[in-house]
Amino acid sequence: MDYSSWRNHGCRLFSFMHKGYQFLTLENNLLNIANFGLRHKSITSSL
Repeated sequence: MDYSSWRNHGCRLFSFMHKGYQFLTLENNLLNIANFGLRHKSITSSL
């Protein structure tokens, strides 16, 4: 393999990893929001 094909492969891999990372952080944010909503609901119902 020459350098340009290696570089193209690396760019593809990097963009794939970047997309996966964005997806994971999005999923974590949704989980945090859900947990916060559940906590908030339990606090307001106990008042």
